[in-house]
Amino acid sequence: MEGFNHLTEEVEKRLHSQEQSHLELVDTVKMLQRQVNQQGEKLADAEDRSRRNNLRIRGIPDNIDVVELANYAQKMLKAVKPVVSNSDLLLDRIHRLPKPSNAPAAEPKDVKVRFQYYHIKEEFLSAVCTTGVSGDYNEIKVFKDFSAHTMRRHREFQSFTAELRAFPH
Repeated sequence: MEGFNHLTEEVEKRLHSQEQSHLELVDTVKMLQRQVNQQGEKLADAEDRSRRNNLRIRGIPDNIDVVELANYAQKMLKAVKPVVSNSDLLLDRIHRLPKPSNAPAAEPKDVKVRFQYYHIKEEFLSAVCTTGVSGDYNEIKVFKDFSAHTMRRHREFQSFTAELRAFPH
């Protein structure tokens, strides 16, 4: 019986040691998960900052080829914000984006535009939000260009922000 008690004590010591090791590993995993989340937030913030001069434009017909895309966009920008001079209305890049798998087949691909000047992009976006896009461009919709992480976060809070918008001022 004495050997059995000794064996039981030995098993209990080992079990306690394993339990302690497990708890330390759980704490380490939690700490590492927090660090990964923080790094993901920092990365998303850096990506969003690099996209701050970009806009996504939806509704530009697909029959406008890449060569004419910049001219089309500049004409649309001038139609919305005619007071902007041509020297300020510089576009760094403009290109079509791949169509998302859930987008309707008939819809044209989105276009990403990178403005040379941030304030011009903001003026254009503000004009679109207040007066809208009219004339030949009334099918056009304009969005800020956010990272996938930020878009996911926006969707998480969508119901909450909808309630806030519905609340009378």
